[in-house]
Amino acid sequence: MTIRLALMGATNDLAREVLTILEERLVDLERVHALDARHMVGHPVSFGDATLKVEDAESFEPTRVDAAIVCAGGDLARTQAPRLAKAGVVVIDLTDTHRLDPRVPLVLPEVNAHLLDTLPASRMVACPGPAAAMVAASLAPLHTRWTARRVVVSTYQSVLDTGREGMDELWSQTRGIFVNDPPTREVFEKQIAFNVLPRVGDTMNSGATTAEFGLVAELKRLIDPRLKVAASCVRVPVFAASGATVVAEFEDEIAVADARAELREAPALMVVDKSDDDGFVTPVETVGEFATFVSRVREDSSVDNGLAWWVTADDLRKGSALLGVEILERLVANGLVRRLG
Repeated sequence: MTIRLALMGATNDLAREVLTILEERLVDLERVHALDARHMVGHPVSFGDATLKVEDAESFEPTRVDAAIVCAGGDLARTQAPRLAKAGVVVIDLTDTHRLDPRVPLVLPEVNAHLLDTLPASRMVACPGPAAAMVAASLAPLHTRWTARRVVVSTYQSVLDTGREGMDELWSQTRGIFVNDPPTREVFEKQIAFNVLPRVGDTMNSGATTAEFGLVAELKRLIDPRLKVAASCVRVPVFAASGATVVAEFEDEIAVADARAELREAPALMVVDKSDDDGFVTPVETVGEFATFVSRVREDSSVDNGLAWWVTADDLRKGSALLGVEILERLVANGLVRRLG
């Protein structure tokens, strides 16, 4: 089936990556409509050899498309995504707007693709954040076989989710330090260059941050609502990829060799785990890659049936854009995207 697609928030980096992956994977598209806020109307967006002109998301007629991928949060995702869905468009939301909405399934294709066998009444599908996606991708195959009871996750997150402004601030501070310019701060509460910030998001009354709360909730939705999760999210001076350490306690006895073998068989995972100096993968090595990488799988001897590992992935490509395209492909293959007009 040839698809007519709307891309909402078409001028940001995530949307551009979605367009790149659509072209790379040769998704059968009849037409792509670039949608954004009114002040961006007419802005050019490149898609392969074509140039799309941004249209107003608020006044866009839903029957002109069959599916939509939402790349911009805020008012667009909160108001316009449900408007399209109510009109019959299948909506895939890559933002955090609907991740915890019980009416909207949270889907990571390598973990719970079966949720795409039917379309929910909301006609919307949400995608997890990059941190939850990489942790869930590595935890799910182990949970299926040995049943995880408790997980402690520490993320080391890039500045990508702060947008172009955050990336520019990291760059300008880094450059300034070499010429003895005092670092200027507008996006981050403290210096980010050559530093780590032990807070991602706003602090809640519980003491947890919004990023930590979201990570815990998303992992429970993706893996098991009974799973006990403790999360700490740390901002690191990296542009476009993140990592996490995961320490898990399982119900059944788990051997490191068996766990490593299970991870090697899991979809979309690459295990690089050797004792030599090049035997692990770092965030910078994942940029532009489609896989989630697992390294340093080892026993956690502090508890019975404990295991620890390192996981890392490209936030933009693997952790966000690819998920939206894979979900679109599966919905089309399952006959759930239908022509509206």
